[in-house]
Amino acid sequence: MGPNLGRWVPASVAIRQECGSWGGKRCHEELQAIGMRDEGIRVACGGAPKFGNRLSHLRPVSRCKIGPMSEKLQPETQNETAPQAPERNWLPFAIAGGVVLAVVVVLLVLGRSHGTGLEPQASNAPLDPYAQSLTVSEIAMSEASNLAGGKVTYIDGVLTNTGSRTVTAVTVQALFHSFDQKIAQNQSLALNLIRSREPYIDTEPVSAAPIAPGARAEFRLIFDKVSDDWDGAYPELRVLHVETK
Repeated sequence: MGPNLGRWVPASVAIRQECGSWGGKRCHEELQAIGMRDEGIRVACGGAPKFGNRLSHLRPVSRCKIGPMSEKLQPETQNETAPQAPERNWLPFAIAGGVVLAVVVVLLVLGRSHGTGLEPQASNAPLDPYAQSLTVSEIAMSEASNLAGGKVTYIDGVLTNTGSRTVTAVTVQALFHSFDQKIAQNQSLALNLIRSREPYIDTEPVSAAPIAPGARAEFRLIFDKVSDDWDGAYPELRVLHVETK
């Protein structure tokens, strides 16, 4: 088997070389008994394998390694564990995602809460005939910073319906005066009612909760910007339009 050293050797050749022509079927059966199939064997090191004289105890007596053809000749190497990449920490990404979601929710809420901006009307525009049946009281003003770094001005109050009809919509004109008693800002917007106060103040249109005769409701007006010439006093609120049913 010198010429076949280190190569794949067909089983039939191995049987003839290792067992001799007399072995025949019996030698073939003995080779199969120790795991050498018809697919062939290989010699993996120097020196041909030698077997004992008794075929019932076939064992290689050299340092050669014989195995089936399904195995490949691989040099023996030490077991080395490949370095594993560190696990990715997803917590910062989850926190960032939560912050972005919270900001989006706040923007949606603020957008829904703002009154509808309307075309400015003359400061002496006529009032709605039903305005005399609506009483505005308990006015309070406050300011808060918005996400853009500016200030938002709120006017809260109570609207009482003293008339005989149910109110479904109200348009209010707010006149902000300057220190010289001129009109610094003239803005008209739809009046919204306060729907809830916790965990934040949320508003809804009057149509979502109509004000019945004799009922009262809290409202909030929101101004994204107020003129720098405003004197800081409560603006004049005028009811320009009322829808009833």
